[in-house]
Amino acid sequence: MTSPTPLPPHLLAPLLASDTEIYPSSARLSLSRLESWIDAAPSLSLLFPSGGVIIALPMLASHWKSLVTGELNEWDIDARFLYPETTAAHGGPQPMEIGIHSWHIERNGEPPGFGKRAMEEVKQRVEALGLRITGWSALAVTEDGIGLCRSFGWRERAVEESRGGGRLMWLEGSNWKAPTPAL
Repeated sequence: MTSPTPLPPHLLAPLLASDTEIYPSSARLSLSRLESWIDAAPSLSLLFPSGGVIIALPMLASHWKSLVTGELNEWDIDARFLYPETTAAHGGPQPMEIGIHSWHIERNGEPPGFGKRAMEEVKQRVEALGLRITGWSALAVTEDGIGLCRSFGWRERAVEESRGGGRLMWLEGSNWKAPTPAL
């Protein structure tokens, strides 16, 4: 199985444009802010071999808790709120806990099970930095995205209206668990 590669910068603008069509918060997110997230945590923004993508944000625990309680909006996440990978790479101080916010996950040609594979890849990369994950979160709009989060044991925190008339769900979990495969 081929490993994912870093997300190419030329894909960021199209990803943001596509999210803006459905997610109200993405309309308030600038490309420069999105790029700053990627710069802070490049190993968690990945392109998988058949085109699947994940952008996960390793947020310092206090900021992640503000996000999942609604005190912080997704578009207001600043790169300073993320755990900088360069700190770990240079043997600097490491916080005990971080929360992972999945900003974007998209299957695009990847086989079924991509969501589980992408989240497991993120988990392994975070643990390789010596960090402890206190919780996971995502803003989901599609039934596939909502179902994926529920299969991990996450719960709904809030429901909003999307631009297309669908629903946006904030989902979060205190831990990540792989869904039980159907027999």
